[in-house]
Amino acid sequence: MILHLNNDLMLSSAVRAAANQAGTQVQFSRNLDDLATALQAGGLDKVLIDLQTPGLDLQRLQSLVSQPALPPVVMYAQHVNEELLSFAANLPGVSVMTRGQFSRSVSKLIGGN
Repeated sequence: MILHLNNDLMLSSAVRAAANQAGTQVQFSRNLDDLATALQAGGLDKVLIDLQTPGLDLQRLQSLVSQPALPPVVMYAQHVNEELLSFAANLPGVSVMTRGQFSRSVSKLIGGN
């Protein structure tokens, strides 16, 4: 299962379509509580995080993605949001993309094609 933390309906639609095509389940969320619960339960194959999700607590996010045995994590933000992209780039094991790169790569990220 893939967890996508975001607040963008267009990207959610693209992720949902790619997941359906790949036969993968996706859970959408707008808060870190869902991420914490999903990480604790296990079974996540990938985590996708929009760093511009309103109310995102970066300190808590850093703590959550610093856990051992974490699935692949992809974080993204608009290219002009250099501070958020830099924050993510300094987290070990996290892939970082601009929103445009993420949008163009959704099918590959979800289905591995």
